[in-house]
Amino acid sequence: GGLGGGGGGALPPLPRVQLVESGKDSLSGGCGVVVISYDLAVRRAAELRAAGFGVAIADESHALKEPESQRSKALLPLLGGVRRLVLVSGTPSPSRPAEIFTQAKLLRPGIFGRRQDFERRYAAAHQGRFGWDAKGASHVKELHAVLMHALMVRRTKAEVQSQLPPKVREVLLIDAPEAARAWARVEAERAAGPAKEHSAEMTLAYMETGRAKAAAVADHVARLLAAPGRRKLLLFGHHKAVLDLWEEL
Repeated sequence: GGLGGGGGGALPPLPRVQLVESGKDSLSGGCGVVVISYDLAVRRAAELRAAGFGVAIADESHALKEPESQRSKALLPLLGGVRRLVLVSGTPSPSRPAEIFTQAKLLRPGIFGRRQDFERRYAAAHQGRFGWDAKGASHVKELHAVLMHALMVRRTKAEVQSQLPPKVREVLLIDAPEAARAWARVEAERAAGPAKEHSAEMTLAYMETGRAKAAAVADHVARLLAAPGRRKLLLFGHHKAVLDLWEEL
């Protein structure tokens, strides 16, 4: 028997989770939870609507801020049709108040009225020389109050950091003789004085150290991916030449 509550009944079975990683992955079979990227959701919006989900969580919801984008046209009807919707974003308005409207309308369709009225009130919108200009900001304290009271639950890093695992930083030493020679050139450039720190020669020297380490880094990543148990990782690089080498390797 399963674990039960005070009434002795079994807990309901956990829903099946479907991770959609390509256009070929199935959405059928009564999956309870679907995890899908915006790009794939656009391509498969009709299937998602047909599935009849009751709850949707849209991460990085500022990606839907432009109502005329292909992404928004495909997904706004889908998100607007669910019974429960959660929008998650660290930057719901990346640059101006007008970017809030589409997200706010999804959550509470009538709260701000028409887009044009919202933009006049909170984006200092007006008819400019080249058309409708809604790039400004006005009554921002009022907008903030409405958002916090009626739409938004805000959590700062300080409030949630205790719930996250500790960040681990590790420096790995790799065998890359060419990198050592390239770094010697960096040190030589540094010795020339502060004026040389951001010179073309210094930038080139830094890039050469990256290129020299690229193969060793790729080998280390390959070993991680080949270890027992499937692993995923994000690999970052600064110089395009290094990224190109990784792609080739």
